[in-house]
Amino acid sequence: QGVDPLWTRHLYNIGNAFEQWLEHLAQPSNYKNLTPQEFLRAGFEQLATIPWISGIAWHSQYGEDNFGLQDQQKVIIIVQSIEITVYAHYRISGTHYFQIKILIQLLEHFHQAKRREAAFAQQAHLQAIHETGAKLTHDIKNLLQSLHAITSVIESYPSTNFGETQRLLQGQMPHLTQRLKRTLDKLQKPAEFSYSHIPVTLWWENIKARYRKSKIDFSSQLENETVLIPEDLFDNVSENLLQNALMKRKREPELQIQVMLDINKRRLLLTVCDNGSPIQAEIANQLLTQPVPSRDGFGIGLYQAVKQLAHTGYALNIIENVEGEVCFELVSTE
Repeated sequence: QGVDPLWTRHLYNIGNAFEQWLEHLAQPSNYKNLTPQEFLRAGFEQLATIPWISGIAWHSQYGEDNFGLQDQQKVIIIVQSIEITVYAHYRISGTHYFQIKILIQLLEHFHQAKRREAAFAQQAHLQAIHETGAKLTHDIKNLLQSLHAITSVIESYPSTNFGETQRLLQGQMPHLTQRLKRTLDKLQKPAEFSYSHIPVTLWWENIKARYRKSKIDFSSQLENETVLIPEDLFDNVSENLLQNALMKRKREPELQIQVMLDINKRRLLLTVCDNGSPIQAEIANQLLTQPVPSRDGFGIGLYQAVKQLAHTGYALNIIENVEGEVCFELVSTE
């Protein structure tokens, strides 16, 4: 009769220690900002507070570490890739061995979950870097193509027309400088980047100036000239479309390219059309939803442009794709 109460009380003590340790371990707020290595160390630190344990030493993929005193009484437990030595003031009973092994197994379970969480976070971070790099690659590619267009115009002017060349440089170089600066801002602080808005008429004059020697037909019908647009978005979309069309002209020399800007009270519509061969059906179906094989570029420019348009109030569509008429439209949706 005297043994039963002692045994019952002993079980309660084990349960209380187990419950307190598990409750502390399972609280995400306690370990949210810890690395897997720090989490493992924190877990062993909590184990070392159990009254009958004098110290803990362990060997893991991170190296070796220990807490407390290394007494003569000890037991070695191996769980997955971790080898743990638990030290005690007195001989370790079967009950205590069972208790500490269960706790260590739970700790390792949470540790592995923490490692998976870190791996997923790293994968997401690398994916974000990849997508940001792809976007910036095309931003810089578009800027270089604009610089090439301006350089070609300057080279084509005779020296007697230096005044007109100077006006072109004065009009376009500050604009390109600002675009380069914004591209660098995206790279340095992508999460904080926001688009700058300018009057649509200013943007329209800039793009016409950049492509003035490219034999592109620009036309407009503007009922409202006070509309503000996100400059980088419009530059990115229009230059991807125009560069694709100019590359197409190299394969089809008689290709005619038309750009139309139409603004009324209800919507803004920018259309880029050519009179050449249609886009292959299997490519057209994927062109705006995923990267596609490309003979002339990275096959990702329009896909990235569509992603940038999300939640901006604009959409890019293919409205015609037949022989003699291939048209894209950038249209306001709000």
